[in-house]
Amino acid sequence: MLESALLFYKKFRADLEEIGYEINPYDMCVANKIINGKQHTVTWHVDDLKFSHEDPKVNDKPTKWLEDKYGRKEHPVKFVRGPRHDYLGMTLDYSVKGEVKIDMVKYVKSMVNDFPEDLGGKSCSTPANENLFKLNPRSGKLSQAKKEFFTLWWPRDYFSQKDLVLTLLLPLLSCVQGLKILLRKIGIN
Repeated sequence: MLESALLFYKKFRADLEEIGYEINPYDMCVANKIINGKQHTVTWHVDDLKFSHEDPKVNDKPTKWLEDKYGRKEHPVKFVRGPRHDYLGMTLDYSVKGEVKIDMVKYVKSMVNDFPEDLGGKSCSTPANENLFKLNPRSGKLSQAKKEFFTLWWPRDYFSQKDLVLTLLLPLLSCVQGLKILLRKIGIN
């Protein structure tokens, strides 16, 4: 699966460069091209793309190019236009000129609904407590199903939390096997 994503990335990047886009040196999934004197930006994650330009009509040509290059009768390329877009778990709302509102409520709600266990509806001031770094010697190993779920759930949770303060992120990181390495990387011994 990873190999196919890399192959798509290489092909898509080469196709963009072929029509004059320059890949951003700081983010390999962002490409820019000056069109009508203004920057046209393409951002992507695997096969989720977003075009942006000051003049929305400028998006017509790259949209047509994308459909011609990658569209198929049985799997046409889907496009969304207008001020609100769902992109990578976020709702991007451009309805106020010069502003963007980013909302992840729908994404987080889907995580809560997908969680396989009842969390008991309890609330707390912090997910950290005095037992945060203590292992319960009576706890057994995770079942295969729980391992698989955790492997899928953890990246979703991390993505939704990555911009939160370290105090919230630390308890989440404590669940990861390489906690010591990660803590060293952020300067906590």
